[in-house]
Amino acid sequence: PVEEIQTQQHFDAQKFREQAENARYSFKAAVADSVNDNTQIRQETRDGLKLRGLYSYSDGYFRRTVHYVADEHGYRVVKEENEPIGTGPRINPTGKVDVSTHVAGSSLEYTIKGENLPPSKH
Repeated sequence: PVEEIQTQQHFDAQKFREQAENARYSFKAAVADSVNDNTQIRQETRDGLKLRGLYSYSDGYFRRTVHYVADEHGYRVVKEENEPIGTGPRINPTGKVDVSTHVAGSSLEYTIKGENLPPSKH
């Protein structure tokens, strides 16, 4: 039984490695929220064992963007940007929220008006 478990573990590891080597995808998602004065962006591209991406957000004080890679050497931040943008979030109940996603050649975009959101608890 121990040999069977080791054989199965080796097979599983090999299968996982093959799947990872063949993985390919690209996506981007973004939210631009002028109601609560924040933005969020995430994008990533994978080609086999190499992955490259970024995430970014703003909160009314700063816009932070982190660029990263992941490969056979692990996950690494390759660039960070921190930009002061204001003295805090500016709440705008009549603003709008734009949401977009792009995955595998398909896109979805929509907008929500602030007047259609439940009241804020700020």
